[in-house]
Amino acid sequence: RPPEKTVCAKLSELCGGNADAQAVSRCEESMAKLKKAGGAEAMNKAAKCIAEVDTCPKAVGCVFGASMNAVGDFLKGMKKALEK
Repeated sequence: RPPEKTVCAKLSELCGGNADAQAVSRCEESMAKLKKAGGAEAMNKAAKCIAEVDTCPKAVGCVFGASMNAVGDFLKGMKKALEK
């Protein structure tokens, strides 16, 4: 299963309980955007992290951490571009 589906399934299990198909689909779209912005490594880190947690706040922390890494990488790239 792709990491973005793994992340969303675990988030649904820990945080949503009865998340409907539309909510899971929105989650998967968001995770695909994260993967595009931060790369496969960021998504894989989030999936690995989320597989090891057992509470909703910890799961959200995994996704937040992956998001921040993606934003940090983006900002580093912008800084390099502006320095030229």
